[in-house]
Amino acid sequence: VFPYTPIIVLTAYDDGATATYAIKQGAQDCLVKEEIDARSLRKAITFAVERLRVAANYSRLFSENPVPIYIYETETLRFLAVNNAALSQYMYTRDEMLSKTALDIRPEEDWERFKFLSSNLPDAYFDAGTWRHIRKNGEVFHVHIYAHATTFAGKNASMVMAIDVENKIRAEAEASRKARQMQKVWESITDGLYVLNSNWEFTFVNKESERILRHPKEELLGKKAWDLFPNAKNLKLYH
Repeated sequence: VFPYTPIIVLTAYDDGATATYAIKQGAQDCLVKEEIDARSLRKAITFAVERLRVAANYSRLFSENPVPIYIYETETLRFLAVNNAALSQYMYTRDEMLSKTALDIRPEEDWERFKFLSSNLPDAYFDAGTWRHIRKNGEVFHVHIYAHATTFAGKNASMVMAIDVENKIRAEAEASRKARQMQKVWESITDGLYVLNSNWEFTFVNKESERILRHPKEELLGKKAWDLFPNAKNLKLYH
């Protein structure tokens, strides 16, 4: 780990193919033998150290990011890198998750939809919306996906942020359930009942209110009470 990673600088005769091969194999630089001196060697080592420092910072930004992030190969869908937050979210060890594919963390019925998205992922940041994922223990939960195509370790890949939104989804579902329940209660009231928002617009009208106001629900909802009933402005209620 930087700064204890060794610097590898190779020397070769003026052969571009040799230098290219050396770099691909992991060398930080490749110097031409006839042109080596103390200044060029110092410069090569300095640049190599700086590249390692920047790479280490990016690596740390990925691994220690509090948002679950993973990278998978586009062709095979196999995981190439997973940060600590993702391991915690999916309950796998690093070795376990790196032995799996992006399909393994999704219900099988979502695979075709995912494959289509993955094969058409743009290079730029992309909001892929809400998806179902599976933890190691079999628990299904919802995540909001942000992704983009990239290159990793020389392979075409996709980088994904998978934010757990299960609590939010459940809270919204519960709020919706309670709203429907409350609406049933309001509908069952035999007196006239309507609800106005802060702009004096009708948001709910029960059947008895339709009869009393002499307007069907469709003509009332979303309309301002004072526009529909301008004469009411003369009443004490308006003031």
